[in-house]
Amino acid sequence: MIGRNSFEKWNFTALQEINPEIVAWLYCPDTVIYGHHMASGRMFASLVRYAKQAYYEEHPIMYLSVEGQTYLLELFAGYTTTEDQIVTLSTRAYSFENVRYVVHGRLVELDEASE
Repeated sequence: MIGRNSFEKWNFTALQEINPEIVAWLYCPDTVIYGHHMASGRMFASLVRYAKQAYYEEHPIMYLSVEGQTYLLELFAGYTTTEDQIVTLSTRAYSFENVRYVVHGRLVELDEASE
């Protein structure tokens, strides 16, 4: 498993110099994920590999760097959906101690919703 120090080789400041529009860098051990999934297999294509349990078991974590702050992502769910834009909302819940309630929704333009 890769350690935090290995992940920090991605210098966020240097990435911003290359592309000032960068807001985050996502890293999965043995795979770098960036951009958006393309049919050619470039950019985000490796996310689809998580559909296979064996791949998930070999890659259960990712690292996320946002403006220099590094986070560990412990992956726990993945699913296939339509090409809609999905929004995830999360808030503190009080049904238990230290829990959150999560809602997923499909983003729909108002013109489309009225049809």
